[in-house]
Amino acid sequence: DGMVWVDDALYVIDNNYTLRKYTLSDSTLYEENSFSLYTGSYGITYDGEYLWIGDSYEGSSVRAYTLDGNYTGTSFNSPVWDRKALTYDGEYFLIHDYNYNNPTIYQVDYNGNIIDQFYANINNMDAYQSVWVPQYHDGHLWVSTDNGTLAQLRLEDGTAEIVQEFSHSEGTVYSLAHDGRDLWINSD
Repeated sequence: DGMVWVDDALYVIDNNYTLRKYTLSDSTLYEENSFSLYTGSYGITYDGEYLWIGDSYEGSSVRAYTLDGNYTGTSFNSPVWDRKALTYDGEYFLIHDYNYNNPTIYQVDYNGNIIDQFYANINNMDAYQSVWVPQYHDGHLWVSTDNGTLAQLRLEDGTAEIVQEFSHSEGTVYSLAHDGRDLWINSD
């Protein structure tokens, strides 16, 4: 699971480990293409050049893919071993364990080196997916939780604190993305 906007295209990892590319027209998403991924692909982000997709079956790998779904041969090992949520802050990757209570959020470079880490203080909730939204100045990281909420987090001084949180009626949010204007969710 996971999704990310790249310009006008929404890339989504489905439960069959297929990367699907959608475009939006007249408020409707249309599938434009699909690409097979490694079994266990989970979590996706975009760094301005490549899609970066986590691997939950073969360990801690995060792999780079072209926008045409081709694996580039470039990868790094993350500090999170299994299913991971990942996003990109414009310089580093932010990675945390998906479906983990008050997870540690790791800031890592392209080699997988830990630059910083933030201990989440999110009211003992599990964090699912995350997305970095630079437009929000009080806290750039948004996460979906097992409590049916979306939480905006501020990362500073080694902690991730809730800035604001709101409920939604869409069930559990398994994927979270931002298109430059709005948050997008994929739920059950």
